[in-house]
Amino acid sequence: MKLKYFTRKQTFLFILALFMIFSLLPTTVVAANSTSYVALTSDVHGSDSNLQSWLNNLKESGVTSLNYFIFGGDYPTWGNETTASSNATAYRTMVKNAFDDVPVALTRGNHDTSGDYGSPYDKGLQYDGSDFAVYVLPAYELNGVSSGVYYGQGFSTAEMNELDLVLGNIDSSKPVFVASHFPLHYYDSRTSTNASAMIDLLNKYSNVIFVWGHNHTLGDTNYGLVKKAGDSIQYTSSSSATKTINFTYAACGGMMDGASQNIHALLVSLIDNVDSTAIKFQYQNVAGAEQASETVILDTSGGTTPDPDPEPGTGTYELATNIEEGGQYLIVAKSDSNYYALTTDTASDKYLAAQQVTVTGNTVDASSVNAAKMVRTFTADGNGFDVKNGANYLNRDSGSGGGDPEGLFVSATESGASYSDWIYSGNKLYVYNTSGSTDFNLILGSNNSYFQASSSSSISQEIYLYK
Repeated sequence: MKLKYFTRKQTFLFILALFMIFSLLPTTVVAANSTSYVALTSDVHGSDSNLQSWLNNLKESGVTSLNYFIFGGDYPTWGNETTASSNATAYRTMVKNAFDDVPVALTRGNHDTSGDYGSPYDKGLQYDGSDFAVYVLPAYELNGVSSGVYYGQGFSTAEMNELDLVLGNIDSSKPVFVASHFPLHYYDSRTSTNASAMIDLLNKYSNVIFVWGHNHTLGDTNYGLVKKAGDSIQYTSSSSATKTINFTYAACGGMMDGASQNIHALLVSLIDNVDSTAIKFQYQNVAGAEQASETVILDTSGGTTPDPDPEPGTGTYELATNIEEGGQYLIVAKSDSNYYALTTDTASDKYLAAQQVTVTGNTVDASSVNAAKMVRTFTADGNGFDVKNGANYLNRDSGSGGGDPEGLFVSATESGASYSDWIYSGNKLYVYNTSGSTDFNLILGSNNSYFQASSSSSISQEIYLYK
């Protein structure tokens, strides 16, 4: 067999011809999605075993690597603040050993009076990558130390000015975690100084994810929730002290005690879809089991929206005469000639806000409905129904109103039959308290601004369900 050899010129022309042929073929460009994982927890308070168990279970669940880890503060063994610095250092090492030297941010809390910034605590901008950024707020130390802990909570003007400057220089299409030990919302007598001003500042930056801790011992019902643009925060004890937010707001979890709701930690997945980032929040217990979840979409312009789920019904919601298993309903009360729907927003500390809707005949105009906050799914449980908005249950809060009437709250866990198994009969929606053989009816509160639960036989409130 005789071999034929090509000259350099012939070889070049052959390769050029192949290139031209392949360039004419149809091509498909596939943009590979990338996912970053950020894990968070707070208020470990010496619960080394809980932290280690969760880290182990997180890896076993399939999350084999993390891009960042954020602690929300309060590291010392409960009642022994001198261990704060050494514990914080140990927890950082524990996380790095579990996840291949992942970067760790140590937010300082009110119990962290030993140690200092840089040794071991962090503050300011910690990370500014192509996928997300991390900023840590310092503890509010202006009021000094009392009984071994910093007293008072809030945000100084200097802190806010520095944060504003940094956020203004970060790409608005990139998620930014702003870690604070203290929350923005008021709960059980705890108010953060300058919370209103901080909300105003953060509302300029819709790409912010504000994460917080501190309230783990209060049974704070905001654990397990993710507040999004369009939701509101009550920042003082006054029910009128509320502001609509334009950012995302979530708890870090409470590692020591699960914040009394089995919410020990938070895993955030940031999925880059080229023209947007899907941000999934998963609240977990020590075993790594999901307790509640929420997804927010951040688009390239910096705007955020809840993950779009189909809304039940279009145009109008129809008056229901009975409850269907798995049915989705508005819960509406009438006062004089006006109608008010139950929402998921907190009002007057421990009630749930009411919002007026438009009712004509037997229908509710969908344009007056905020489906994300008002629509609830009824699923049979015991002698009644679990009433859920997304993953969160409607619960009666025993004694929260200082007796009767009592409060309402939403949380990722149900509180038991006497508190969360709702019965609908005779246009009444109520839970039956087995220990007191008492019905607690859902009723409108002061000025029709919120809903509460009452066992008083002198109060009559008809409740209507619209599907």
